[in-house]
Amino acid sequence: MKENFSKRVQSILKKAKEEAIRLGHSYVGSEHILLGLLKEKAGNSHKLLKVYDIEFSEMIAMIEDLIKAFGGTMTLGHLPLTRRAERVLRNAYSEAASRGYSLADDNHLFLALLQENDGIAFEVLKSFNLDFDLVADYLMGEGLEKDIDSPMLESSSKSRTPTLDHFSRDITKLSQLGKLD
Repeated sequence: MKENFSKRVQSILKKAKEEAIRLGHSYVGSEHILLGLLKEKAGNSHKLLKVYDIEFSEMIAMIEDLIKAFGGTMTLGHLPLTRRAERVLRNAYSEAASRGYSLADDNHLFLALLQENDGIAFEVLKSFNLDFDLVADYLMGEGLEKDIDSPMLESSSKSRTPTLDHFSRDITKLSQLGKLD
């Protein structure tokens, strides 16, 4: 699965695992992924949250307070992803592919977290009035999507259907690239 994500997302996932270990958890959940996103200083999520005047420290403190309320025991070795965290990663890649990227970056990961409708990460993002449409509009409108360190899927010629291309995926091309199951 590593090959589907940019180096930035891989760094975020490493930070998420470090956060899970620091907090004494035996799993990596969507809340740890959100913490990893917030702790990735070079990421676009920092630009986004600054625009909406959201304090990183407040969001981090809220996540940590909610996580501590649920407790947990630390185990050594491999920390598995929760089903929700796995779904977030799948959705991040799907989001990237639907926008024409071959790798998911932090923008796609942030949007995938916003697609969830349950869990600690969802509750925290909701409490700061962030939702998928708001963030997607900002990322597309402000051109932060241009900051993605993920290459676009190859395009052999100028498309005759740019609107269709924008709102859909070329499953033939994705299949040729081995991106479909």
